[in-house]
Amino acid sequence: MKRVRQDDKINEQNRKQRSALRTAFKKAKTSKKPEDLNVANRLADSAAAKNLISDNKAARDKSRLLKAIKATS
Repeated sequence: MKRVRQDDKINEQNRKQRSALRTAFKKAKTSKKPEDLNVANRLADSAAAKNLISDNKAARDKSRLLKAIKATS
Protein backbone atom coordinates (compact mmCIF):
# COMPACT_ATOMS: atom_id res chain seq x y z
CA MET A 1 0.00 0.00 0.00
CA LYS A 2 2.81 2.42 0.77
CA ARG A 3 4.38 1.69 -2.61
CA VAL A 4 1.10 2.57 -4.34
CA ARG A 5 0.93 5.91 -2.53
CA GLN A 6 4.54 6.63 -3.44
CA ASP A 7 3.92 5.74 -7.08
CA ASP A 8 0.88 8.01 -7.22
CA LYS A 9 2.87 10.90 -5.78
CA ILE A 10 5.80 10.36 -8.14
CA ASN A 11 3.51 9.98 -11.17
CA GLU A 12 1.80 13.26 -10.30
CA GLN A 13 5.16 15.06 -10.01
CA ASN A 14 6.36 13.59 -13.31
CA ARG A 15 3.12 14.56 -15.04
CA LYS A 16 3.48 18.16 -13.86
CA GLN A 17 7.10 18.37 -14.99
CA ARG A 18 6.33 16.94 -18.44
CA SER A 19 3.43 19.37 -18.77
CA ALA A 20 5.67 22.30 -17.78
CA LEU A 21 8.21 21.15 -20.36
CA ARG A 22 5.63 21.06 -23.15
CA THR A 23 4.31 24.47 -22.10
CA ALA A 24 7.82 25.95 -22.10
CA PHE A 25 8.47 24.65 -25.61
CA LYS A 26 5.19 26.10 -26.88
CA LYS A 27 5.91 29.44 -25.23
CA ALA A 28 9.45 29.57 -26.63
CA LYS A 29 8.17 28.76 -30.11
CA THR A 30 5.55 31.51 -30.08
CA SER A 31 7.40 34.29 -28.24
CA LYS A 32 10.83 33.81 -29.87
CA LYS A 33 12.54 35.47 -26.88
CA PRO A 34 16.02 34.20 -25.99
CA GLU A 35 15.00 33.90 -22.32
CA ASP A 36 12.14 31.56 -23.20
CA LEU A 37 14.46 29.45 -25.33
CA ASN A 38 16.90 29.19 -22.43
CA VAL A 39 14.12 28.14 -20.04
CA ALA A 40 12.89 25.47 -22.44
CA ASN A 41 16.41 24.11 -22.95
CA ARG A 42 17.06 24.08 -19.21
CA LEU A 43 13.81 22.21 -18.53
CA ALA A 44 14.59 19.68 -21.27
CA ASP A 45 18.04 19.02 -19.81
CA SER A 46 16.56 18.70 -16.33
CA ALA A 47 13.88 16.28 -17.50
CA ALA A 48 16.50 14.18 -19.28
CA ALA A 49 18.67 14.11 -16.16
CA LYS A 50 15.69 12.87 -14.14
CA ASN A 51 14.83 10.26 -16.82
CA LEU A 52 11.43 11.83 -17.48
CA ILE A 53 12.42 11.88 -21.14
CA SER A 54 15.37 10.24 -22.84
CA ASP A 55 18.54 12.16 -23.57
CA ASN A 56 17.92 11.70 -27.28
CA LYS A 57 14.39 13.13 -27.05
CA ALA A 58 15.69 16.15 -25.15
CA ALA A 59 18.34 16.79 -27.80
CA ARG A 60 15.86 16.24 -30.62
CA ASP A 61 13.28 18.60 -29.10
CA LYS A 62 15.87 21.30 -28.46
CA SER A 63 17.16 21.01 -32.02
CA ARG A 64 13.68 21.17 -33.52
CA LEU A 65 12.79 24.17 -31.38
CA LEU A 66 15.87 26.11 -32.45
CA LYS A 67 15.29 25.16 -36.08
CA ALA A 68 11.67 26.35 -35.89
CA ILE A 69 12.67 29.65 -34.30
CA LYS A 70 15.37 30.29 -36.91
CA ALA A 71 12.95 29.47 -39.74
CA THR A 72 10.45 32.09 -38.59
CA SER A 73 13.02 34.80 -37.85
